[in-house]
Amino acid sequence: MRRERGSVLFLSLLVTLVLTGLLLLEVERTMVEITMIGNERFTKSAYAVAEGGLVTSTARASLDPQSFLVFAGMNNFKVTDTQIGIDVYDRARTGSFGLEGPNASIVTYTTELTHPITTNRIPGFSVGGTCFKRYVWTTTGQYGLAPETGSPSDSVKNAFRLSVQRTRSVVYLGPVPCAL
Repeated sequence: MRRERGSVLFLSLLVTLVLTGLLLLEVERTMVEITMIGNERFTKSAYAVAEGGLVTSTARASLDPQSFLVFAGMNNFKVTDTQIGIDVYDRARTGSFGLEGPNASIVTYTTELTHPITTNRIPGFSVGGTCFKRYVWTTTGQYGLAPETGSPSDSVKNAFRLSVQRTRSVVYLGPVPCAL
C-alpha cells in the first residue's frame, strides 16, 4: 500500500497532460480552418470583382459598340477599370466587401478581347447588311489588402494578401460595318 500513495497524483497529472495536448491539437486545427475560410472568402471576392468587371465592360460596350472597339483597339484590346471610368464597388463597411471594404486597397479588373470574328449569324437579324463582332472576353479580377504600416516585427500588419480570379464569356458587339 505504501508504494501506491503517489500513483493517483501521477495518473491525474498524466491525464491532464494528455488532455492539454488534445486541446492544443484542436486549437491548431481550428486556426487552420479559419485561415482556409478566409482564403475562400478572398477568392470569392476576387471572382466577384472579375464578374463585375465583365458586366461593366459589356455594359460600356453596348452603349456604342463601334467606339468601344476603336477604344479597345488603341489599348491592344485590353480594357481596365480605370479606363472605363465606372466605380461599381462600394468600399464602405456596409458595401460590396463587408467589414473589409475600407481596407481593400486592390480592387481592379482587366478585360481582354481575343479571337475576333465578324459574323452575320445572330438570331433575329437579317443576313444582309448587319454584322457583329464576336469576341472571347477574359476578365481578370484582383482583390487584396495592402500591408498596413506597422513595426517590421508585426507579421500580421505587414502581411500582403491578394487573390486573382478569371471569368470568360463570348460577347457579340454590334451592329458594326459589314464586309461579308
